[in-house]
Amino acid sequence: MGITLITPALPLIRAEMGVSANAVQFLFTGYLLMLAASQLVIGPFSDLYGRRPFILAGAVMIAFGGIITILSDSITSLTLGRVLQGVGAGACISMARAMINDAFERQEAAKKMATVQSIQAIVPIIALMTGGAVVAQFGWVGVMWMIFGAGLTLVIFLPFLLRETFFDFKPSFSPKAVGRAYLHVLKIPLFLWFAIVSGTQVGMFFAMNGFLPYRYAALGVSTLEFGFWFGLTPVAYFLGNLANRFFVVNLGIERAVLIGCILCSLSLIALFATQYLGVTSVLGIVLPCCLFGFSNGLTIANTVIGGIKSAGQYAGTGSGVIGALQMIAGSLLGSIIILLGGDRDIIVACTVVLIAGMISLGMAIVIYRHTQKQGLHKEA
Repeated sequence: MGITLITPALPLIRAEMGVSANAVQFLFTGYLLMLAASQLVIGPFSDLYGRRPFILAGAVMIAFGGIITILSDSITSLTLGRVLQGVGAGACISMARAMINDAFERQEAAKKMATVQSIQAIVPIIALMTGGAVVAQFGWVGVMWMIFGAGLTLVIFLPFLLRETFFDFKPSFSPKAVGRAYLHVLKIPLFLWFAIVSGTQVGMFFAMNGFLPYRYAALGVSTLEFGFWFGLTPVAYFLGNLANRFFVVNLGIERAVLIGCILCSLSLIALFATQYLGVTSVLGIVLPCCLFGFSNGLTIANTVIGGIKSAGQYAGTGSGVIGALQMIAGSLLGSIIILLGGDRDIIVACTVVLIAGMISLGMAIVIYRHTQKQGLHKEA
């Protein structure tokens, strides 16, 4: 919501404040940077002091950042408010994942995470549509009021509805304890494999959001049509999460991840093939992207829970690392594609995401074989 809701307001902010496109763009990049960095910092601290204080503090920061943006009369103060909102959002997202992990066993946690991901798939679509109407009626400050309202709602209700899920508190802060948490998590091969799959899957989605608009424009697709076709991918992601929640995860987390990565690879191969063969119909993009979105629904929730569970007592740290890696992977893949000219050459862009998809599939196979060997050892 914090990303998509502000999108329709950016041109108006630039025009009213008379600033450059780069300055306005930092309303996005600053938010994303803090979204990633805050998860890395807050995760280990939640393994010391619990999850609830940090998710409540995150809600306060979202609301406080909203007040700053509403009162802003310069791009500097507006950016400051957005940065605070990014920190708050990172705390809320990371702690929500960790709390699901704390409260449920492995497979049930994956189901709950799939439900959360389903909601997250629909909210951006609603936010994008709502944001345009609000901007048209009330200007860019109307969007800032909506984000503030969301943060204020969390501030009011979370203290009464949210209970602590982690009780292995440590008596005091120690830099060594934080460092030990990171070292412990990063030394677990299974955690790293899950994190790589999760990061590449989310990274590919962000990267495709960056280069596909150029391809649609090259095909002569109008802005209105683009919004419709583009919105089908998150709808497919929503359906994939539902399928995962009620059916696929029952096969086991590792098998669900493998199935998702296989479908993802097939979708990327299909996208590459249609563009390489010069298919000019929008269905040459839409159908592979829908399959990609569906496959993400089978993969992301399971890799997140699989990774956090493998982190053991440092689940908060694991949640932070996975969340940050998702943001970093998205930025990195997008940068590589633009650097190689993927915004002008669709084949280059498709090649980069296809390579990322193959890496993801390779890691999924490693995870599946690892758990199969463990199963055999237990039987023996």
